[in-house]
Amino acid sequence: MSTAVEQRADLLAAREATSLAEELKLLARKGLPLEPSGEWPRLTALASVTARAGDDTSPAARIEALDWVLRCVLARLRLEGLRDAAKALFGLPPAEPGSNLTLRRAAAAKVLGKEVHHFRKRLEPQVLAEVAYALTRDAAAQARPWANPPPVRPGTQRRRLPSDVFAWAAAEHEEALTRLWACVYALRAELLAVERQVSVGDAGEATAAADAALWRYGQLQAEARRYRATYGGALLPDGDATPHDLTQLAGWTPKISPTENALIADASSATSAHLFMLTVHAATGSDLLARWRFQLTDMEETTI
Repeated sequence: MSTAVEQRADLLAAREATSLAEELKLLARKGLPLEPSGEWPRLTALASVTARAGDDTSPAARIEALDWVLRCVLARLRLEGLRDAAKALFGLPPAEPGSNLTLRRAAAAKVLGKEVHHFRKRLEPQVLAEVAYALTRDAAAQARPWANPPPVRPGTQRRRLPSDVFAWAAAEHEEALTRLWACVYALRAELLAVERQVSVGDAGEATAAADAALWRYGQLQAEARRYRATYGGALLPDGDATPHDLTQLAGWTPKISPTENALIADASSATSAHLFMLTVHAATGSDLLARWRFQLTDMEETTI
């Protein structure tokens, strides 16, 4: 069952979608690719579009960003039965590239097995409403503060991603974000384990948890490095967010120098915390490990 927050988000998205649908109706007359001179004030103001455009606030950049976002949303439209019809209506396959609105409507109607007049009067408004709703949900996800992890909902059926490059790009970015946040939570779990073992008074277990926390810390640094190498900060609402900011969300950790960070990230691909610690110890000696363990546990240095 959806939560009250999710239900409210759905309601707000539905309201916003109503105003967007009218603008989409005008946009559909031209189809994709969008002309740089087009004017779509509501659509280009969506958070997902402005984030994609980044620092470039020119109309042409916003139109280019809108074109990309719209293609991604069409490729991942939740109602599979309407997905191909929506793509055809906006000028993507199964419609012929560059075809006029009449031909695109015919292609969309054919996908649904309906007569063109019936599609234009009855089904086209449903298609536009569904696309508008998907755009608002996409924008709402982008507009959340950057420190919020990607939302998850119960899966009622297997997701079938269409064979579309824009669907792949959107799924790949969501996958990268999810992997990044998985590292945040993994580090947080180990830091909580350290706190618990220190409170219990078990020095051995506290040290083992501290070692595991350093391993997870390294994995977070490595994943953040991969994410930023691929996406930079442009697709994060806060483009200045750093791996250190994400680390702080997991909990307090001892200060690590940039050189040590790089080394720990490189070593984090080890298959276990023990192998990771051996690699770090071989590269840095005992100083880093002793400092990390002591500051987390308030205990004297122990050997690996």
